Amino acid sequence: MVLYSKEGGGNTWSYSALARAVFNNQLGVMRLLIQLGAKMDETREWYYLPSNGAAATGFVEGLKLLKEKGCNLSAKGSTGSTPVLAAARNGHLSVLRYLVKSGCSLECVGIKKCTAAHYAAIYGHQNIIQQLHDWGKPLDKDDEDGNTPAVHADSNGHSQCADLIRRLV
Repeated sequence: MVLYSKEGGGNTWSYSALARAVFNNQLGVMRLLIQLGAKMDETREWYYLPSNGAAATGFVEGLKLLKEKGCNLSAKGSTGSTPVLAAARNGHLSVLRYLVKSGCSLECVGIKKCTAAHYAAIYGHQNIIQQLHDWGKPLDKDDEDGNTPAVHADSNGHSQCADLIRRLV
């Protein structure tokens, strides 16, 4: 399938036609591309997985189709991101709930050993923090640099999120 490229952060990201359809919430196009043999779990350097794109954009229906067609919703992309981490980073609680219901683990870690709680805190997503706590997930793990989610929330200007984390731990 055709790959699209985009410069970002000093790297060239590659997107398949399937990933573009995901980003544009085009369920019919996704069905057609999968029927034509589009790869769903292909990993290569700086390649964006369709499942990560669906999670990042809050496209639950896209995730459902990918799963129905055999996509591994726990697959890690080339940068270590998973759909769970993408959903947490972008504040998509309904996606996170769907992924957990589908059997995805919340124990995944991305770049610098950041957890879903770290990513939610970096972007101030209190709804995700609360849900992770309700599921019994730790909110005080250190990342590779020794920073907790509360530290990340504070350093990114999300004091209310940091306060929530401190109350919950």
